[in-house]
Amino acid sequence: MSLQKIIKKNNFKLGLYLIKEESLLNKENFSILKKCIYRNKKRRQEWLSIRLLLKEMNESSNIYYDEFGAPHIKGNKISISHSSEITAIIVSPYDVGVDIQKILPKTLAISSKFISENTHENISEEKATIIWSCKETMYKFHKQGKINFKSDITVQPFTVKKNGDLKCNFKGKIYNLQYIKINNHFLVYVCK
Repeated sequence: MSLQKIIKKNNFKLGLYLIKEESLLNKENFSILKKCIYRNKKRRQEWLSIRLLLKEMNESSNIYYDEFGAPHIKGNKISISHSSEITAIIVSPYDVGVDIQKILPKTLAISSKFISENTHENISEEKATIIWSCKETMYKFHKQGKINFKSDITVQPFTVKKNGDLKCNFKGKIYNLQYIKINNHFLVYVCK
């Protein structure tokens, strides 16, 4: 298993799983993988990594999705995110959201589509990635779709660090989010 980390706080558990094909496709996981409906190799790896990570977190792996595509498990609230290399899951009795994004030039190139002009100075690939991930986190926290990433979610100015706090205005309400740099990714999460 390629478990990277489980962070336990008073009100949530956050798990990270490094997706490696050789650790996923072994005899032990074959019985779980037989239940997977996906044929695409990447999607099958994501599906399996979610179930293995939930098992390590001592949570139910019986996930169902609502009409907005939001995941649910019995007894807790859940949010899930994948990058090409990492699966992240946050579980809590409270509302949660999580997103993990690889730092890529493309995010900076399209940043004008999700960042309003004059709201952030010195936009870098890292800062654009954190802002995008913050907006994805709030979208997953909201769980009801129909959000304009540019106008409904604004991130207050901040300086990029290895980890830190973010203040986000979502439809007139301020939320505190956390972020952490993991290798060449940023993980952003919220629990409220």
